[in-house]
Amino acid sequence: MKWFKHISDSLDDPFIFDLIDQFGGDGYLVFFGTLEVMSREFDVNLPGFCRISDKFLAKKLQISVKKLSKLLNFCTKNGRIMAEFKGGYIELNCPKLVELTDEYTQRLIGKNVGTQSGATPPEPEQFYPLEGEEEVEVYSVNLKNFVTTFYSNLKKTNPNQYPKSDKLIENSLKTLKQLTDINNYTEDYIFKAIKWALLDDFWSGQIFSLAALRKKSKNGLIKFQNLSSQFDLDTKNKKPKKIKIPTTL
Repeated sequence: MKWFKHISDSLDDPFIFDLIDQFGGDGYLVFFGTLEVMSREFDVNLPGFCRISDKFLAKKLQISVKKLSKLLNFCTKNGRIMAEFKGGYIELNCPKLVELTDEYTQRLIGKNVGTQSGATPPEPEQFYPLEGEEEVEVYSVNLKNFVTTFYSNLKKTNPNQYPKSDKLIENSLKTLKQLTDINNYTEDYIFKAIKWALLDDFWSGQIFSLAALRKKSKNGLIKFQNLSSQFDLDTKNKKPKKIKIPTTL
């Protein structure tokens, strides 16, 4: 979404008045600043819904996470922006935002989810269709977040190794889902193993495309199986250090 409609008489809204009266200028900043961030992250498959890091949003708005929580709780109680803090992330839902989208986004919403606005999004634990696809392959929110974060970090830290593919995200999601559906790895295990690999002297130079993790190696195993074997071995060998407690002070 490139823009959303900003009502010119917003300051006459009793909610905005109470927000500013209680929180000062920070109230106005957080409310409309959050809407701007939600607009930038707008997904026509989940209109009005956004999941974002609480630290990122707080830094963006230049306030503490604690104050951000108070402000968004106020917005939630008044039914303007529904916010739920979960493990370092905020799940935001603003049905009204769907009505304020630009015309182009409105058409996309109509094609993907129909013309009815304000639909309550599914719980994050459920699965959502990948944008641009029909409901054939579905991916968990955690999986989508992990893949996008992986490539975002790669582009920043090692841009020369960033894979050139039109379907990079799609193919990577399919590969990781196959690791769970076909190879019986859990998502949590996959995430931990890949994070370990990125810090390993050898494997950090071997993982630039998540879509290649199910390709067969010379030993007949897929790439992730070789990675996981080293991960398991390294984790097993790292025993916690024993701390000697003095008997006398």
